[in-house]
Amino acid sequence: MFVLAAVILAAPGPWPAVGSDAGTSNDLVESEAEKYPRTIRDVWYRTEKKRGLTGAKHSGDLTITPDSLELFARKTDISIPFSSVRMISFGKMRGDVDTNWIVLSVDRGDKRERIGLKDGRKLGYGQRTEELFQAIVDAAEQFSWAQFAAPSGLEPYAELDHVFAMAVPEGWASYHHELIGVDGVVVWGSVVFTPEPLVETTGSARPQERGSREVALEAIQSGRTTAWVVRRREAVGGMSCDGFTNKGVKNLRGWIAVDPFFGEPFVIDEDESFEPSEIDGCRGLKLLARSEEASTARAVLDLRVASSDDVAILVGLRTTAENYEKDLADFERAISTFKFAVAH
Repeated sequence: MFVLAAVILAAPGPWPAVGSDAGTSNDLVESEAEKYPRTIRDVWYRTEKKRGLTGAKHSGDLTITPDSLELFARKTDISIPFSSVRMISFGKMRGDVDTNWIVLSVDRGDKRERIGLKDGRKLGYGQRTEELFQAIVDAAEQFSWAQFAAPSGLEPYAELDHVFAMAVPEGWASYHHELIGVDGVVVWGSVVFTPEPLVETTGSARPQERGSREVALEAIQSGRTTAWVVRRREAVGGMSCDGFTNKGVKNLRGWIAVDPFFGEPFVIDEDESFEPSEIDGCRGLKLLARSEEASTARAVLDLRVASSDDVAILVGLRTTAENYEKDLADFERAISTFKFAVAH
């Protein structure tokens, strides 16, 4: 479970403190903007360079506004505009393996850094960091910041934002395919996005639902139905944010060959060269493959791959040759919004 140590005081206004018995946010009738600013006392702040439980860090009171996070610390004041926050995650930071942090991926000009926030009471072992995390996420979601931002015509998908987030076309359905987790964290599996519902939702008995899903997945795998597939795997040797070595490419080819979404019916020659690509600031690869059918209806795969920390992500556009150019524009826009989770 996530945990936090800091009494959250809403000011100004008659709002209850987080963790108190005075009520919950469900009791509030004010508009979302009127709930802010909210101040959280005794918060620790660190960058990725400041490691270790007793390492250098700032301590102070954190105020959440609709536009920013403001830390009023003892030695300095720190402002983090929400517009600079790309991703909000929860988990471990390097150097602090026994406690959880709220980890922000923040753009600082042309550089990106990770910033940690947590309850600073009891020498960093306070019990309300989860509430602080939820308070920050609630603000980001209400005002469309970080993983909850999306370009026009797309909408954010943040259901698995402990693994990744991205924007997808409005109204598309999502389907979790064979996700497998360890200790509550998805280790591998796929998320399928498609304009066509995968399951009939009205008056369907369970066997009919399974049949509908199987038909829909078969249509995607054969290329008859347009879909985006995001496959999450654990990175192996030769894969990192800096790119893929020959060993990494060899491992990648092995994955693709047996993947139900990226393997058959596509023809991928051993000598097929990958083009450079980029996902969320990490150097990756792009592969364009087609099925053997000599027609405009033949299946096309546009696959993008990148790795960050110990996570490898494969994002593939599945469509037909006839529709590829039309489908590519939104796919490129979505790739530009892709975000890796940044907690370990």
